[in-house]
Amino acid sequence: MKKSVTFVELDLDRCVNVYGESPCTAEVGTTGTRKCYNTRATCQDPNNYDAAPNTVRFAVATDYLYDTGIAAIPSAVSVSHNPSRIRIAEDLGERASVRVTFQDHPDSDLTQDPYISERPDPAGTFWGRFRARQKFILGRRLRWIEGYADQAISDMTTRHYMIESIAGPDMSGRVTITAKDPLKLADGDRARVPELSAGELSADINNSVTSATLSPSGIGNAGYPASGKVAIGQEIMSFTRSGDTLTITRAQSGTEADSHDSGDRVQIVKQYTAQTAAVILNDLLVNGASIPSSLIDLSDWNARDKGREYSAEIAEPEPVRKLVGELMEQASVTLWFDEIANSIRYRSLEDLSAPVDSVNEDIILADSYQQRDQPDKRVSQAWVYYGKVNPLEREDDNQNYRLSVLTLDAASQSADQYGQPGIKQIFSRWIPASAGAVAAELASVTLSRFVNPPRSFRFTLQSDTKPELTMGTTLRLSVPLLQDDAGNIAPATINVLARADSWNDHSFVCEEQLFTSFDPGTPGGLPDIPIEEDGNNLNLRTVFDDSGLGIDPNGDTVVVFVVRSGVVIGSSDTAAPALVVGTWPIGATVTLRVSAGAYVGGAGGNGGTGFADNGSGNKNGQDGGTAIVADRAIAIENNGTIQGGGGGGGGGQLHASSSGGIVVVIPGGSGGGGAGRIIGVSQGPALPGENGTLDAGGDGGITNTSGNGGDGGDPGANGAAGSAADSGGSGPIGAAGSAGTAIDGDSNVTLTGSGTVLGAQIN
Repeated sequence: MKKSVTFVELDLDRCVNVYGESPCTAEVGTTGTRKCYNTRATCQDPNNYDAAPNTVRFAVATDYLYDTGIAAIPSAVSVSHNPSRIRIAEDLGERASVRVTFQDHPDSDLTQDPYISERPDPAGTFWGRFRARQKFILGRRLRWIEGYADQAISDMTTRHYMIESIAGPDMSGRVTITAKDPLKLADGDRARVPELSAGELSADINNSVTSATLSPSGIGNAGYPASGKVAIGQEIMSFTRSGDTLTITRAQSGTEADSHDSGDRVQIVKQYTAQTAAVILNDLLVNGASIPSSLIDLSDWNARDKGREYSAEIAEPEPVRKLVGELMEQASVTLWFDEIANSIRYRSLEDLSAPVDSVNEDIILADSYQQRDQPDKRVSQAWVYYGKVNPLEREDDNQNYRLSVLTLDAASQSADQYGQPGIKQIFSRWIPASAGAVAAELASVTLSRFVNPPRSFRFTLQSDTKPELTMGTTLRLSVPLLQDDAGNIAPATINVLARADSWNDHSFVCEEQLFTSFDPGTPGGLPDIPIEEDGNNLNLRTVFDDSGLGIDPNGDTVVVFVVRSGVVIGSSDTAAPALVVGTWPIGATVTLRVSAGAYVGGAGGNGGTGFADNGSGNKNGQDGGTAIVADRAIAIENNGTIQGGGGGGGGGQLHASSSGGIVVVIPGGSGGGGAGRIIGVSQGPALPGENGTLDAGGDGGITNTSGNGGDGGDPGANGAAGSAADSGGSGPIGAAGSAGTAIDGDSNVTLTGSGTVLGAQIN
């Protein structure tokens, strides 16, 4: 029979200096009545205290402990364990904890007193002295080690924790140490981001000044960066700093300029801009919660990250745990602490979606299997609010977000299925207004996971059963109780959320994994990128980079842009196209969908001025602008309108006549403006025509004697030339502006759809 052994190790600090020897300046009779014990609590020269890790090992006493050859103090009585529990893509879940009970006892002090040979026999007991010497053990490392007497300690199972509390000795001599996994450091009572700023306004400021001074003196260099943003009252300002003086730009981040009083707190705003979830979560845990960076393999996190980018401004100190939980849910990632590997794991939903092993009734202990429904998790409508307006306003106020996306499953809402809708609202400070694709993906993934509520499972396996199931493992569960409508076994895909171990068995809590893919409809795993607001001079690659999605520069990726119905994409100038495809990796496939009711159009050309006696103005109509430049391959599904800008009308000829020695000059009519998103305008010293509109060119100016202005061109059409005066004509007649091109680079375009193309398609 195997003989089990249990050890507990504490990593405690011990000073490497020798009492009274340089650099230690302590001296008996001067700094203390006796030598220290080389611990921080007993140090008599704190300025020269030089700590190094010192491991103290304890063991649960057995009659064969000595035979192991492993040195340990046999004062541990018992170890109890509460395992952590993962909540997949929701939050940090439940923390693992271990509770170790010790029994106080007499002790020679040989292992704990570096100067024992210079002292009389020790008084008291081991744990009584320990509590006096080691007052600063919270946060120190604790390891719980289990194995068998014939194993080396390095071959045993070791679990890692951080000390949370110590109690005792009580009247029966019992001491209890409780330790938890290091993610406990992210709790709100331990860590907040940003830290509370200590600076205040040194004087009142009104709502228009552009500088402010911090107090107390020196706080600028001590507590503020060289630039960034600060919140004062209900206003956020950007700043640059020199010493204690801030040069400020008022009313930033959706706030309004206001007056502020002397003594008002000047709070640093924590900013994250276009960073991946892996990078942000690492910063929150390491820099925000002081979790050792050695517990995070950031290269592994980055490799597993899906490349979506997130942004946020955090204007008041908030618990790191809350911020981490929000981003885990909104980026669809899962974090947990692996007690045995001593590492914080990072997994995307895709990492967890494919089963890696199977479990069936042959290896599940009798009577341990349970399954239950979780109807409270059902979601038939996913509402994602994003593009937060004001970082100082409430997180759960839907009026504080510029945009929202709704994804619903109509079938699951009907009365013949679940009977009522299940609504999930997500308020995302992390998804900016430009990242509508990321918001749509989040809504789609949420619906995919919960439109049918996942089931919960519990079962126990014997300790020597294979496979070895660790936290986060995805399994194929196949038992007779899981059946389809014909009574056949219908296996379920499940994730291991919690594992509890004993010497004889392992118990598991699992949840059904219904999610199958990130892809809500676009091949290549990326969601469609919506273009939801009017704009000018779009570069699709720039829109993609602003969307929060990532791309593999060497991989095959399909990217789809959708111009929503009612949106008009134009150009601010006839010299620039309304839309260009931009620069993409060779393996990227780009598609543009122009929805019914949407427009992509070049700018309209301005009308020419009617000729006047001073010769001012351009008489010719301006050429219209280009709608789309396809500088690389693109598929365009056009169900809306793609139109070149209309050419401007030419200016009319001047009329001059003389009567009784008096010269009468009548300027020509001005040409009408061409059609476009940015319209062509009719201009001139007199007799102007009409400006163009999105759908039509403007009429030229009409006169009775001089030449009329030419009409502006409709979308994709030439303008009309001006006309000659009826009589007494003088000066030139304005030429018509040419139509703008609808598509420049037609050989790069695969064009489909039932929409309208107005204007030339050229190579």
